[in-house]
Amino acid sequence: MIYILLRNRRNIALLFILIIGTNIYWLLDERTKYPSSPVVTIPDIEYDIATEDQSKQNGTIIAGNESEHTSADVDQVHDGRNQTNDISPAGEISDKIDEIVKSTILKDLDSTKHNKTAAEIKKRDQHEDYDILLADITPPKISTVKLNATDNSLHPVYVNGCCGIGHRLSRVTPGLVYANRHGREARVWWGDVPWSALFNNTDFIKTTRRNKGWKAAGEQGLRFSDSIPNDWSSLERKKYDDTGTVFDMFHQRNDRFFDDPAIAAMQVSMRDSLTPLVLSYLSPIRAQLHKGAKDKSGHMSVCTHVRQGNNETGDWERKSWRHFDFEAVLNGINAVIRNLVESRNATTTSIYVASDSETVRQWFDANVPNNWGVIQPKKIMPKPKNGVWFGEQGSSTGAALNQTMKNEAMAEAIAEIFALGECDVLIIPNYSSFSYISISLMTARKNPVFFREDGGVQFREMSTFDGFEKKHDS
Repeated sequence: MIYILLRNRRNIALLFILIIGTNIYWLLDERTKYPSSPVVTIPDIEYDIATEDQSKQNGTIIAGNESEHTSADVDQVHDGRNQTNDISPAGEISDKIDEIVKSTILKDLDSTKHNKTAAEIKKRDQHEDYDILLADITPPKISTVKLNATDNSLHPVYVNGCCGIGHRLSRVTPGLVYANRHGREARVWWGDVPWSALFNNTDFIKTTRRNKGWKAAGEQGLRFSDSIPNDWSSLERKKYDDTGTVFDMFHQRNDRFFDDPAIAAMQVSMRDSLTPLVLSYLSPIRAQLHKGAKDKSGHMSVCTHVRQGNNETGDWERKSWRHFDFEAVLNGINAVIRNLVESRNATTTSIYVASDSETVRQWFDANVPNNWGVIQPKKIMPKPKNGVWFGEQGSSTGAALNQTMKNEAMAEAIAEIFALGECDVLIIPNYSSFSYISISLMTARKNPVFFREDGGVQFREMSTFDGFEKKHDS
């Protein structure tokens, strides 16, 4: 029959049109089923938002899924290179994404403009990556105690923490130390952002899911869900006199955190296992810190964390002690830095600011001398209109993010926490669990940490506190 058709040129033309038409119909049908994924651009990165079918094909679990799994005890390690394999359906955020990242969505996705923009971003990123590669981005050396070897025949200790990253780490870290004290591996499960997106597996800590091992740990008293083991530390509890500063709240809520050397040892192990995703935020900050020290012999770096609240409601709004005179406190921090510059004869100063408020870094930009440099992160996640992406338990703020963006937001927070512990001086104006790790790292390096006096704008250095004189020399 085909031979008969091909004998007539007209029939050949009709056959050709039929074939082309069939293919066009098939393509249109497929585009209806699987529309092209929009590209959401967070500064310096691009990601495709995959469909739910793609997520299922990749074998990923949606954040917050707490069902038990029969798979291997340890989840596969995702080091941050393949974040699009771990994302939620695009439909979950389609009604909110425009509000969150309105200025970052490329409007003309199918045009040559988009291709040109993507090429420019790639070229810029390659240039910045090259600059970072040439810079010194090694973390500071810290002498710590040696962690214990782990026994694989022992059931691991399972730990979990909720809410913001500071609260999670202040709960999880003592649990990690507890596990190591007893020669056991620790397994960490977080339902929204997997531990493996932030930290690579080590001999001491591995990522996990809520599986049979999680259940068995609970039955054996080896599971600590948003709690701290009573005997996590080998040190006896000590009573310290109140200092009249915000330090008292840190110490009262988590005593021995700054006393036990195993805490710093575990934190260094965690720091050295950060994934490429976290380092993509941290390395540019380190490069700027170290560049200043390398270029100028009289250089001094100062870090500060200012938790303002960002119009947060709920727990933050209810607790009056969280609120302070924003402008007065920033002026107080500025005064401390000026005094340090004079006392140390510093010729240049680099300031790294971490905050839930976008206005804090802008304030320092506008209010410091010309020979001071305010470090500018190369990657910045958009902030929510109110509060923080990961806040009090039950908060739905982070629900506006798909899994890729949740990983990004948490990676940025982890990078900020470790960056705060790598300056010459750390200034803490108010209590926030976000600062626990950085304070601990600074004290392990015997670098000064200043805490604001209660209800005022004056600051005291930690080595002046009773019981900390020898440990934390300035």
